[in-house]
Order: sequence, then C-alpha cells, then structure tokens
Amino acid sequence: MFRALPALFALVLTASLSVSATAQTDYRVDVEQFYQQLLENHPAPYARTSQAAWETHYTDLMAAAQSMSEDEFLVRMSGFAALVGDGHTNLLPFYAPPESFANRLPVRFDVFEEGVFITHTTAPLAHLAGAKITAINGHAIETIVAEFSAVIGSDNPQWAKRWLPTLLTYPNYLEGLQLGAGDRNAPQQFELELEGQTIFADITASAARAPLAEARSSVSELIDPALIYGFTELPDTDTVYAVYREVADSEDETVAQFAARLFAYIEDNQIDRLIFDIRENGGGNNYLNQPFLHGMIASRVNRPGGLYILTGRMTFSAAMNIATRTERHTQALFVGEDTSGAPNHYGDPTFGALPVSGLPYIMSTLFWQDSQPDDQRNTLTPDIQVAVRWSDWVEGRDAALETAIRHQVPDGTEVVSPPARWARASQVNPRGAPE
Repeated sequence: MFRALPALFALVLTASLSVSATAQTDYRVDVEQFYQQLLENHPAPYARTSQAAWETHYTDLMAAAQSMSEDEFLVRMSGFAALVGDGHTNLLPFYAPPESFANRLPVRFDVFEEGVFITHTTAPLAHLAGAKITAINGHAIETIVAEFSAVIGSDNPQWAKRWLPTLLTYPNYLEGLQLGAGDRNAPQQFELELEGQTIFADITASAARAPLAEARSSVSELIDPALIYGFTELPDTDTVYAVYREVADSEDETVAQFAARLFAYIEDNQIDRLIFDIRENGGGNNYLNQPFLHGMIASRVNRPGGLYILTGRMTFSAAMNIATRTERHTQALFVGEDTSGAPNHYGDPTFGALPVSGLPYIMSTLFWQDSQPDDQRNTLTPDIQVAVRWSDWVEGRDAALETAIRHQVPDGTEVVSPPARWARASQVNPRGAPE
C-alpha cells in the first residue's frame, strides 16, 4: 500500500522544517533516529544487508555526520536507507521539500532504451528539447546513472530508473555525489547529442516554475490523462482497453463501481479481449483491488489470449498487489517492462522527517506475500517484453499497447494452472533477479 504523500507529510514536517533552515552541520541525531525507527518498524531490516554490515555503515555514517554539508548528508543518508533494499524505505525530500530543495533545473528527463533524454523544457531552453545526455559536468551519463541508483532504495533496478529523472532535476544530488559544478546554485554543464552533433549547455536551477513544453508535437491519449481510471472499446478489434493509474477511489466513482461497470460492459457486449494498463500505477490502497481481481476471474476474457496486463517501471506497491494476484489467479499475459515492485514485497510505509535536516522519509512496516512463499523474484517480468524507446516516445507511439493489440495466442494453447503461473518460463531468471 502506498498512499498519497504530501498531505500525510504535512503534520510531521511542521516542526522539523523550522529546524532545518538553521545552520546545522551535525547530523548524528538524524542518523540515530532513522536507524532506531528502522529497527522498530521494518519487518526485516537485515533481509538484504546483514546486521554486521548495517552496524559498520551506521558507525561510519555517525562519525562522518558531524562535519557534512547538506548535500553530502543527503546522499549519504539516502544510501544508508537504500541498504534496506525495498522501494518503500527511502528519503523523499522532493515530496515535502526542505528549504534547500527550492531550486530545480528547468527541464525534465526520462530514461529510454537508447539513453537519458531531455523530454520537456522551458521556452528559453526549447532548443535542447529531444537532446540525449552524454555527460554532466564532465562525468559520463553511465556514471551518473550508477551513482544515483545507489542512493535510491528499491525492490529492483526499475525503481531507480523510474526516480532518476526526478532526482536529476535537483542539483543537491549532483553536488552531494561530487558530480556537480561545485555549487548547487551554479550552472551545471550538460554534454548533449542532438541531431548528430555534440553540444554543451549550462543549465541553472531556479525556484521559478515556468511551464514546460514537451519535446514531441503530439500524442494520442485513448483515456483522458486526468482520469484515475477509465476504459474504451478499440475500433475493429473486439478489445476493451482499460487504464488503472492509481489504486484509489475518484471523486465521481469508486474502484468497485468502475470495476463493475467495466466487466458489465465486457459481458453485455460480448467483448473477447481486455487490455488492462497499470504502467502508470504507483500504488494506493490495495484493499480496493479485490473487485478487479474477482471481475477478471469470472470474466469471459479469462482465457489464454483474452486478458493482457501492461506493466512498467511505475508498477509498484498496491499496483503490484493486483498484478501478482492476477498472475496467480487468471490466465493473463503480461506485456511491457519489468515492474518496479517485487511480487512478495515490503510496504505500508510509515512517514517521518529527520529532526535536524528536515528530510522526509518513508519506511516499510508490513510484508505482503501475494505470491508463493518461495517466490524469490524481485520483479514480475512480462511474458512479452517491450522496451520503452525514445524513437517510439518522440513519435507518440505506444509500442506495448500496439504489441498487445496485435498479439495472437496459438490455437490449442492450454490453460495454465493458476498456482503454477508464477514459475512459468518467462519468469525463470528474470532481469535483475538473484541467480
């Protein structure tokens, strides 16, 4: 379960933000509080990192915390939290930003199969739209990605890929990782590849929030992006496409009401296929998921080739609960990218803020075993893998959806026993899973 964060942070941050604005350089209290909270709240703090290793990191961090800059402490503390090895235990300063996070780079990035690209810019930087990043401040983008990934707590590498673009807009991380310009308010030099040419651009963070324009002219949205969920019948395909972007009731309709409406439409109109899109779903209240699961199990589309689930790097938390349960109890085929959540995962985070730095954090409190108890996968790998490519994005194409629409299951395909589906061929040694 992963609820909306800003409102929940409001109360716990009221006192801490006033403290963080003062000139504090000794962060030992923050380290001690976080570690004690971890031991008290997390179901298995030593599951990924041994107790001996934890103690060594704790001792080293406590010694260094007496004389760190804000940015150094940010990345050291983020790396400390990442030792837990789950995506629900993390520092999240960008949700309720302390004063030091006021400035952001006036661009937006994303990670594609071909590399990291600038996808959105303000008007003055429009000439950089669509550029591929090759280096920042003289450091290769591969180094940048590796260093950032090490300070993002995750179930698997997909979660770091999902959050890298956000962290990269804050120079605090570049400076703390010793990859910056030497001052978070100074211009950060980007080496870019654009239209076959290498160019350099100095980009400076600002507190201004000017509108960002997208680096593509148009994109076809089948379901209004403002809606949490919705569905439409695709012309000439006998297929319904449904999107489920958040596990939460909307103002106009509950999840249960939407599920009932979706499956009634499928039955009333004798629909043969359902494509269920949870690529943008980062979670919510997983107790709301049950109507979808029951609807899929009972539906006429629950057969080989009748039910497709689209997953990606944002499929996490409560979205993983519905993905894993659907995997176990239906004949769904999964299409797209690996999920960022593990089938069995830690979740239901508690929220807090470190007293000296004011940095907000979340921390897992429960273990969710939605798959078999011996399921060691750290991701759900799609049966049909479709990479997120820059070439598709810039053209406004949805390759995963197109693949699901075109896909045909061979005649005579047998129904797979639901209890055995987690061990099917596509799940053997998925990317990122332990050998």
